[in-house]
Amino acid sequence: MTQNKDISWLWGMRGIAIICVVLYHWFCFFSAGVCGLAVRASAQGAHTFFILSAFGLYFSLSQNKNRIDKKWFIRRLVKVLFPYYLAVLIVCVSIVIYGILIADVPLALRQFDLNAGSFWATMLLYRSFMDQYLFTINTAWWFVITILQFYLLFPLICYVYQRLPEKVFLLAALFINLFYQYFYSVAFDLHSAVYSKLFPAYLFEYSVGIYLSDLYVRDNAKFNALTLGVWPFAIGLILRSCGMWLALNGRVGYAFNNVFTSIGFFLIAYNIYIWMSYSTSFKACCGWLGKNAFSIFLLHESFIVIIFNLLKGAHPSPLAMSFLLMAYLCFILPVCFLFQKFLVDRNIFIDRKYA
Repeated sequence: MTQNKDISWLWGMRGIAIICVVLYHWFCFFSAGVCGLAVRASAQGAHTFFILSAFGLYFSLSQNKNRIDKKWFIRRLVKVLFPYYLAVLIVCVSIVIYGILIADVPLALRQFDLNAGSFWATMLLYRSFMDQYLFTINTAWWFVITILQFYLLFPLICYVYQRLPEKVFLLAALFINLFYQYFYSVAFDLHSAVYSKLFPAYLFEYSVGIYLSDLYVRDNAKFNALTLGVWPFAIGLILRSCGMWLALNGRVGYAFNNVFTSIGFFLIAYNIYIWMSYSTSFKACCGWLGKNAFSIFLLHESFIVIIFNLLKGAHPSPLAMSFLLMAYLCFILPVCFLFQKFLVDRNIFIDRKYA
């Protein structure tokens, strides 16, 4: 097996995905009508992180001689949980400060559904299993709990992958994924959003990430043939279009769109990044965003909600909204960079004990 492959492009992919996530959440609040519907239907940056996460995790495993030992496993759990808990505390404090600034702390707490129940559901990681807490405080945090489910299942998924033919593994993951989505959205018509946030709803895209990572290490030429070029880019556009069409066709269609659009997004973003990587500024910008992607993911949405609440009832012009978006990005990106540099990257528990 070829070792020490360059995966610097993975940071760039994360950068593209995270900026799409931020713009998606922004336009969910500040865009209406056909434009807003199209933005919400087409955004799959968050779901593409399942592919990227599986890719990075399996690649890391290949560098560890395919050993899932205690140190390797705990280090990766802590790399998710440590910044998550820091972000929870920062966001909760920010909500209280926001309440003080508007001279109505109880109102601020109600706007974010921040109370003892939602706080402890967030801290104890059961918020994604109860409808009343799923969208409280910071909606985007559902991803953390879902990715932790995959982390816990990762040894089992790897065991199955290494013992089945690749096509059988991917088809089995696709069948389980589609059957699960059919089960909760059609067969039993379950309206609880909890079911759409559990790991089986993203099993196929996570499995694709593992397959692509393995292929990248052992047969780089085949990996590029499958993912890079005009035809993969065109297939990505087709998959994105199918996903958008499904997302615009009600709750059931929305349940099935992830299978198509997450892979379509990966193919489109990968080709754009490789084609644009001749630009050192583009490459550096995407890489910087990618290295701070998890911090941005954890922190960005709550501040969008604060801005939305402050502007409720106002009708700013498109030009004013553009300036507001730029001002927001100029605020949130440095905040996330400082969060990453001075808090997350200085985590002694990760860097020393489990280095």
